[in-house]
Parts: sequence; structure tokens; C-alpha cells
Amino acid sequence: LRKLDTEKSKIRYMQKDIRQKDVFRELEITSKEFYISYLSDFTKLTPKSRILEVGCGEGGNLVPFAQLGCKVTGIDIAECRIKEAKAYFSEISNHATFVCSDFMQYPVPCNEEDKYDVILLHDVIEHVPTKEPFLAHLRKFMKTKGVLFVGFPAWQMPFGGHQQICRSKLCSHLPFIHLLPNPLYRLLLKTCNEKKGTMNELMSIKECRTSIELFERLITNAASGNRPKTLVHQSSLQAEVPLYPTTLATLGLEDEVYQKFLHHFMLVYIDHKP
Repeated sequence: LRKLDTEKSKIRYMQKDIRQKDVFRELEITSKEFYISYLSDFTKLTPKSRILEVGCGEGGNLVPFAQLGCKVTGIDIAECRIKEAKAYFSEISNHATFVCSDFMQYPVPCNEEDKYDVILLHDVIEHVPTKEPFLAHLRKFMKTKGVLFVGFPAWQMPFGGHQQICRSKLCSHLPFIHLLPNPLYRLLLKTCNEKKGTMNELMSIKECRTSIELFERLITNAASGNRPKTLVHQSSLQAEVPLYPTTLATLGLEDEVYQKFLHHFMLVYIDHKP
């Protein structure tokens, strides 16, 4: 029996490792196909470019930048994610640095050369409870003509509450359930036997939710600092692969309508002129 339990544990570990690598590759592909070309309209990416991702996870988004020769840095508060990022990048690039840290405690670069040409925030801002201080701290890491790219599922989107992380097939495939009143949402999650940690995370996201309107206000406020001239450019970027099409088809939503429900990505380009 012990031997059987050991084998089962090995299988579960291997399955988890495969899932993590699949997520890593998915992020790498999305970044390569969309982020690189999109950012290239606003800044030139060269081997001298310094790229920072806050909340980098395993670092998949940074792979295409590293392949261009850029110097990439990833920061994440989860030590296990940073270990995985270092392991993945050991076979990819020598120009990558990964740090386990609370970003709000991470020291600000002392000079312009050590600051970053591009800063990535992918699926991060919606988890941050104190967004204004966070963005103010983030801005100190940007070069004078730095670019900030923010990608997030807007709160009003069908999966804006990250319910796809649920173990329950029902909850993970049901759009808009995060818009339920808190007691009903928690009851649904509990009824579907979601773990306490998952429930707490989803309720935290609900509390920290980020709508497009809120984000626009935050960025406008963050850009009105000491530097004299600021240009904010906003645009939407849609992924080609739709999320959960079968579920939405079951609900009777046509393809044309569904296109409006894709994740909303917003790029904020801040051009500071001396």
C-alpha cells in the first residue's frame, strides 16, 4: 500500500509539473505573438532594453524578451514561483534575474541607467488592494521614457473574478458568477466544495476588483506627478483564442457578442519630456 501511495504521489507531482509547463508555454506564446509586436509600436526593443515584470510567476511572459537579448528581471512574492522561473530560464537565457520579494519593499533604482524601459503587469493589478501607492512605487522604476504595459481581466468580463481557478467544473466554467452578492457567491463556492484557500483568494479578488473605469482613473492620477508632460495612450488587445466557447454557446451567446467578452488588455504609454 505504501508503494502504491508513493507511485500515486509521483504521478500527481508529474501531472502538476506538466500543467505548470503548459501554463509557462502558453504565456510565452501569448507574449511572443501579441505583447512584443504591440509594444514595438511604442518603444524599440534591443539587447540594451531593460524589462521588468512585477508578479512574474514562472516567468513565461519574459521569455520572448530574453530571446531578443533584452535584460529581463522578474519579481514575485511566491518563493516557489521564483524557483520554477529560475529552473525554466536556466535553459533559455543568461540575461534573466528573478527575485522573491514583496514589490512594495523592493528598493528603487538609484540612477536612470538601472531603471526599466518596459514594465509588465499581467494579471496583477486586480489582486492589489492599495492600487494608488502600488502604481506610485512602480512609476519610480520606469525610465524617463519608459513604457508600462498592464494586462488584466476587467471586472465586468465573464471571468473577471478568476473563477476559472476553481476545481469544480461548474464554477470554473460559469461566467459572471463573481458578480453575485458576496453571501451567494461564497455559498456557491462552498456548495461546489471549493477549498478554503481558493474561496479566500476569489473573495479577495472580488474585494480588490479592477474595472476599466477604475483603472483609467488610477493611471490618470499616477501620471499627474512631478514630470511636466505626460501622454497616456490606451488601446485594447484581444486574444485570438476565445475562453470557454462551449459554455457561452450553451448560454446562447453568438460569436459576435462573445468577442466583446474577451479579456481587456490596456497599454499605458507615458512619455516624459524634459
